Amino acid sequence: MARREKMPQCSGVGALSGFLIGVLVGATMALLKAPKSGEETRQDLRDKALVLERKAEDAVNQAQSRVSQVTDQVIDRAAELKARGQVAIEEGQKHLHKALEQTEQAAHSATAAATGSDSSSDA
Repeated sequence: MARREKMPQCSGVGALSGFLIGVLVGATMALLKAPKSGEETRQDLRDKALVLERKAEDAVNQAQSRVSQVTDQVIDRAAELKARGQVAIEEGQKHLHKALEQTEQAAHSATAAATGSDSSSDA
């Protein structure tokens, strides 16, 4: 037949000391992991809210600064484009006046030639 091995027997003192050690370790862990008191929790929440508020203020300030920079760039670029447009308009007007003068001169020359050739054929 199979031989039965004897299981070690725990004495009453050994079992009690094991139980007490377990209770002490459990109690210590419970104290370490226990939630904070209500006041501590409220203070933590206030602290975290202040940190978040500061971060939000920083983000808003950065956004305002960036908007200001972009606005300045847009204004500068618009002024530059306006100046370039004004130069282009002035140059276009000069070319238009020159072309108009040339057209008027050509018209006068053509009229004079036409009237000159009419008077020479009459003579």
